[in-house]
Amino acid sequence: MLWRHKMEMPPQLTGGQQARLFSSLKLSNKEQIATATLLAVFRLVPELLGNLIGETGFRINNRTKFDAFTEVHLSKTKGPKNDRPDGFIYVKNRNEWTAIVEAKVGNSTLSLEQVTRYAEDARANGINALITISNEFTPRVEQSPLDIPKRLQTKVRIYHLSWRLILSTAILMRNRTDIEDREKLFVIGELIRFLRDDSV
Repeated sequence: MLWRHKMEMPPQLTGGQQARLFSSLKLSNKEQIATATLLAVFRLVPELLGNLIGETGFRINNRTKFDAFTEVHLSKTKGPKNDRPDGFIYVKNRNEWTAIVEAKVGNSTLSLEQVTRYAEDARANGINALITISNEFTPRVEQSPLDIPKRLQTKVRIYHLSWRLILSTAILMRNRTDIEDREKLFVIGELIRFLRDDSV
């Protein structure tokens, strides 16, 4: 069984909440609910993240430590004090792999100024990647819809996931029976239902 229990806060963070599958947020907070739900699914089914971003190189096994947090505060930041990314992913086998997550839902689009700031913060905190999520489409996950300065991409890998890509990847994983664990299949099925819901 994967390591999913409450852990000490990673050194890159000074605050945050462990991602929850069942959110207690107000229904008006659609962006935070969607992010928390997705990150909680990643905690339960890390293979989904591995399928979306294959080049991370991490391998999932019984010793893998995988956790995700929402509403995080980074240890080092150049932005305003109330500036906080939507999420943070922590994976550890022999080596650690970490990522900041910034998500938008509906018609909201990513902000170049905000994403650039988070890329700078990722570099300052030794975080490996920045993952942006929105309804904006790009041909490859390694291609951002924003013109992010090249100097920031030498230390930090930047990935972009569209919600449609996440949905289609989850459907493919379920249909190809990539996952044999019944609990994981159930969680993937619930994510598919969640992302297909018009209210989401």
